[in-house]
Amino acid sequence: MALRLVGLGQGGSGQPSQFVRPAWLGGVLAGISMVLAGCGSPAGDAADAASVSDAASPTPAAALPSVRNATLDPGQSLNVSTVCPPVTDGKTMLTVSFEVVNLGDTDVSITGVKALLPFGGMFQHGRTTSGGTCLNTGTGSVAGVVPAGESQLYTMNFKVPPTCPQNQQIQAVISLVTPGGKGQTTVPVLPNLKKMQFDNC
Repeated sequence: MALRLVGLGQGGSGQPSQFVRPAWLGGVLAGISMVLAGCGSPAGDAADAASVSDAASPTPAAALPSVRNATLDPGQSLNVSTVCPPVTDGKTMLTVSFEVVNLGDTDVSITGVKALLPFGGMFQHGRTTSGGTCLNTGTGSVAGVVPAGESQLYTMNFKVPPTCPQNQQIQAVISLVTPGGKGQTTVPVLPNLKKMQFDNC
């Protein structure tokens, strides 16, 4: 979330409505107006405001908002409900965090979460972690129970390949245990990385 400073506009003349000025005062006021106009022109003020705004605005690695999944499938107990803004240095690493919600009526025991990626592109670096928030991700183990109606945040780190990865899709394979037995389910995380900026694209 970039912060912006908004420049303040100039006010009116500020002259009282009932004031009869002497004739000689007009020349003095005109001279003062010319001096003030030279010192603080609107163009100069606009340039100063722009430079202040540029200096104060941070440049995040990925200026993307969190994305909420508006088409959750009620037939599947686990769904990705939110994808946090991905973070990258644009060269070698990419971090993606996403929230998985349990839409079922029973608790689900998660035993593993790993990335499913196209062949020959990015690859996952290190283990998937759990917990935390989009702004402060956790480092816990993914193994644990997600109660019915609740959610859990997972974080994955990736190595960026030499080729442009913007067309690559990221999915997650979740290993789980339910009262019905063990199984796996695949959930979509990001359809592509086209909004991300990489040096090799």
